[in-house]
Amino acid sequence: MIKKRHFLYYSFLLLFFIQSTATEARTADTASINRRIEYVIKNIYTLTGVKAETIDSILTESISIHYDHGIFMAYNMKGSGNLMSGNLDDAQADYRNAAKYIDEKKKPRNLVINLSNRALLYRQQYKFDSSESYYKLAIEKANKYHFDNLHRKFLSELGIVYKFKNDYINAYKSFTEARDLSIRSKDSVTLANTYISLGLIYQDLAKYQQSILLFHKARAIAKKTPSLHILAQVYNNLGEVYADVQNHDSAIYYYYKTIESAMPYERDRINLTSLVNIGNLFLEKDIFDSCFYYYNKAFESPEISNFPDINTAVLVNLGSSYLMVKDYKNARKFLESGYEASNKYDLLQYKKNALEALIMLDSIQGNYKDALSNFSIYKQVSDSLNAEKVSNQIAALEFDKMLALKKYDNKVLLQENKMKNELINTQQRILIIIIIALVLMLISFYFVILNRKKVRTLANELTIKNDKLRQVKINLENKQLDLETQQSALKELNKSKDKFLSILSHDLKGPISGFNELLMTMDEQWADFSDNEKHHLILLLKDSSTKTYKLLEDLLDWGKATNGKITPEFKNLNVKELTHEVVKLFESKLSKKNIHLELNISDDFEVINDARLLSQVVQNFVNNAIKYTYPGGKITIASKTDKNSRALCVTDTGIGIPTEVLPKLFDLGETFNRPGTENEKSSGMGLTLCKEYARLMQLEIKVESTENVGSSFCLIFK
Repeated sequence: MIKKRHFLYYSFLLLFFIQSTATEARTADTASINRRIEYVIKNIYTLTGVKAETIDSILTESISIHYDHGIFMAYNMKGSGNLMSGNLDDAQADYRNAAKYIDEKKKPRNLVINLSNRALLYRQQYKFDSSESYYKLAIEKANKYHFDNLHRKFLSELGIVYKFKNDYINAYKSFTEARDLSIRSKDSVTLANTYISLGLIYQDLAKYQQSILLFHKARAIAKKTPSLHILAQVYNNLGEVYADVQNHDSAIYYYYKTIESAMPYERDRINLTSLVNIGNLFLEKDIFDSCFYYYNKAFESPEISNFPDINTAVLVNLGSSYLMVKDYKNARKFLESGYEASNKYDLLQYKKNALEALIMLDSIQGNYKDALSNFSIYKQVSDSLNAEKVSNQIAALEFDKMLALKKYDNKVLLQENKMKNELINTQQRILIIIIIALVLMLISFYFVILNRKKVRTLANELTIKNDKLRQVKINLENKQLDLETQQSALKELNKSKDKFLSILSHDLKGPISGFNELLMTMDEQWADFSDNEKHHLILLLKDSSTKTYKLLEDLLDWGKATNGKITPEFKNLNVKELTHEVVKLFESKLSKKNIHLELNISDDFEVINDARLLSQVVQNFVNNAIKYTYPGGKITIASKTDKNSRALCVTDTGIGIPTEVLPKLFDLGETFNRPGTENEKSSGMGLTLCKEYARLMQLEIKVESTENVGSSFCLIFK
């Protein structure tokens, strides 16, 4: 028994020794891994092959000792490397693997970093809604765990996402909040990046002086902070601004500075981009030898195959340049290659430029049929770009309006403060006068025994002065009230004017431009077209004019509705009878698309409302249901009743509406006018009119939709 106890005792000591040794060894291994992680992070912008080998060794060793933090950091660094190299699919896989090794309680910072990296990845993939969601979640977690530096950084990066979405107002709010926090905390890195982003907004709005000033502020910070690798970006932005204002010499200077300042990981893209930008400047000045030199230098670079967007730009620009010097053979070769590349990578602007040049080339060489075929595609691409341009212009107008209101509010605030100060000064003067009057009264009282009549005279004069001062105070208060009333009316007037101007600029330019181009083509080449081609062109003209007229009609109706020029005529209506009349209007469309329409409205469903406005709203709902339902689908128009309200609902089995679009479906300036299931077009004004008509009829619109299942639009009668 004694020997057995000794054996157990020594076994326990041996086990303890082995466990202690293993713990010490693991601690040493994790320390080594952490040192290598710090080394890679410190040199992330300069290391290339060595960095990849080091990260792989960190991952392998971390997996072997089950070190979750090391595994997370290795996958995270691999993802960042792939992101910088443009390998977005590999980066996404790395970030997802990293997320598997996050322990929020022990390492909350790892969670925040992973969320922000995935947000940046989605931004690079042009998935801006997903990017916005991840940045907001990262900001929420950074606030929760008091990571103030990350909070500032993510605010600035969220603003970039808003800018890509043309939401300049929210972008400006994010940037200015990040700027103010960075100034207070002396965070020069985030401050410099925020100055760049604000400068890009002002550049988009053609406010070039403000843009240049902000870029130079970022440049000054970058020069004082060697670890801040943004000089190349700043110089490139300055070059683009000077190119926009036609200062070509300054633009070329800054493009060369961009090449000089590029970091190793960004050098290939920046060199190629700068060569193309310089070539563009010489092309604008018709200096063809120089523009060919820079374009060919980029085209012959072995790295250009890694950047399809730059390669496409070079092909199209070279083709256009050869066309301008009448080298039609090379022009066709490069333009057709550029068109193919732009089509493959969905680069609409380059596609439009290539088609425009090909149409000109075909016209010169007498290939009118090819020119006409390309013109049809060109018109579609041009319409898409014009719609995006109109959306950008509306966003810019709204941003300008926000800045103007902010400036106006500041001015009003200064005026109010001035008025308040004047009122305070007046009150102080009144108080001083009253005090003096009291003193005089005391003196007068002293002399009252000597001269009662004199005292009475002084008292009367004092009373008159007090009355006058009181009247002055009342007048000042009345003037202040009048000023506030006028300011409120002015705000409402500006708001109404800006809203109407935004509507008038919506989508008119694209259809009218296409209409004019088609007429010019017919005028110049009418004799060369066959009868079928002439008939096709006339149909195109009819379609374009019908859509333009419908858009103008919608604009006028909206203007009347919003300016109070439509007065509802309320009377008793049978909803079933009214709906039945509406359905008759669409019998041809329903038959053409083989859509079954079912009417389930109770006979006693009666309301007091305006027949014309109600019919217009129902027509729009039914028309949209037919437009976005596939042939063979089903549409149901039904009445619903509960304790507090009744509803008329139009439900379809169509393509549905994305969830992120639903909250903004009726907002002015939103461009969600996608084509129908058979490519039916839309003016984009229908739902906006429905919203205004529903407001006039004192009704509510409720929308429910699921993508690829269908949508339901309901009018709520309370």
